[in-house]
Amino acid sequence: AGRRDTALPDAAWHRPSEGGAEAGRGTLSLLAGATGGRGDGDGIGKAARFNAQEGLVADGKGNLYVADHGNHTIRRIVLATAEVTTVAGTPGVSGLDDGLGSQARFYLPTTLTYDGAGRLFVVDQNARAIRKIALDTGRVDTLVAFSNQDLVADAGATWGPVRNMRGIASDGQGNLFVADYSGCTVRKIVVATGAISILAGAPDQRAMADGIGLDARFFSPFALAVDKRGNLFVSDNWSLRKIVIASGEVTTLAKAVNVIVGIAPHDNGEVFIADSGSYLVRKFDPSSGTLSTLFALAADPVNDGQDAEQATPFMNALTGDGAGNLNRLAVIGGCRQ
Repeated sequence: AGRRDTALPDAAWHRPSEGGAEAGRGTLSLLAGATGGRGDGDGIGKAARFNAQEGLVADGKGNLYVADHGNHTIRRIVLATAEVTTVAGTPGVSGLDDGLGSQARFYLPTTLTYDGAGRLFVVDQNARAIRKIALDTGRVDTLVAFSNQDLVADAGATWGPVRNMRGIASDGQGNLFVADYSGCTVRKIVVATGAISILAGAPDQRAMADGIGLDARFFSPFALAVDKRGNLFVSDNWSLRKIVIASGEVTTLAKAVNVIVGIAPHDNGEVFIADSGSYLVRKFDPSSGTLSTLFALAADPVNDGQDAEQATPFMNALTGDGAGNLNRLAVIGGCRQ
């Protein structure tokens, strides 16, 4: 009792009540999966099973995509029906193979993003690769594969190798951004060519400093999200930071945020964050520069009086619904066992 079991997550919608997103006015409901056991089965709602999901993203068309880390698969949840299906990969079978649907192989996929043009891009952690999925066909291809030699620059990369990919985000204009957690940088990848460059930060210069491009410093960039205003939001060392994509300008928006594992910018400029270390979903208001609590999760659902089935004491990721709907946020949560 009291330990985290990341192999028992669930996906749930958080729905703020009408009239605002102030603390205590939200509700949390289970969308798919179950807190009582891991597995790989497709199905409807609670009948589906997952195994240590790490990332999720919505396509704005009523679907949620999940990186099912422990199953080496990518899953789809239809929001209207809670139907869960496997889009690519085979449960329990890891590998690096490209191919159609179940013929493709992943090796512990962690985070993913949707480009608005029918394609998912997946950080395939142990494969050290960015994988591309064409959703109309289920075809999986490797966009970029990185070498295992940290001291040798990867082909196409500038200013050194990519060391440890974490968050990924798309600007919807043919560019991807990847958080290089160990390399202390945020990288840019041009999808059409696979060219890799540094948007901000300096390789292996671990620090916290605002600035432009290579003059800025990151400590451990993790979660990423792009808004429709040309900004890239980054979680970094208990802080929420912003990069203006056009200029590479980095500013720190909020500090002393425990562990940000997910970021969901809204069209109105507000930014929602999953503060997993504090068991909170929080909102950053750019007009005032303040953080407020949108929803508080139970640190211990049993002792705190929450329904254990609905409680989500740990969060691994956060996303909006992809359609600009302020009243719908999705989180991936873990449970205790």
